[in-house]
Amino acid sequence: MVAGMAHKPGTTLLEKSEVATAGIAAMAETGVNTALKVEVDALVASGSTLGYLEGPGLISGFSEVTFEISVTNQFPLVTLVSMIAPSPDWFVAVENVELFINGTFTDNLTVDAIAYDAGSDNGATYDSADEYTDPAAAISRITAAPLGNGTTVDPPAATFTFVKTD
Repeated sequence: MVAGMAHKPGTTLLEKSEVATAGIAAMAETGVNTALKVEVDALVASGSTLGYLEGPGLISGFSEVTFEISVTNQFPLVTLVSMIAPSPDWFVAVENVELFINGTFTDNLTVDAIAYDAGSDNGATYDSADEYTDPAAAISRITAAPLGNGTTVDPPAATFTFVKTD
């Protein structure tokens, strides 16, 4: 499942180098977005986020899903996250994707997702048994195997394409 939000500048769903929220950790470990939706709903109540966004998950590692999102000129940024399954606590994210630039909505934009470790499980491989990190570590970018090459994840674990519809 893909989850996220349309938001104003300065609003974040995750903080790299900080401990993951309960919502980010649950999404990364299990794909369940209930707590993440509660966190986004709190941002909606604060006025910094337009709303919670949710789309289906992939059927396989090489599939594609399509879903609609809404942005406005007051809430021009999109942040989306999705679990890398199966994995201990890995996820992909696109953050602060600007879809309203210089008074115009972007027609078509493809963004490479960044692969992250939520810091809540010590597993080192896709099928590692649950080994919770206590205390939890900070969210960190994944660059090591099995996803990365020591420097980056190339090709990216996922891409997100935003297409304007009328």
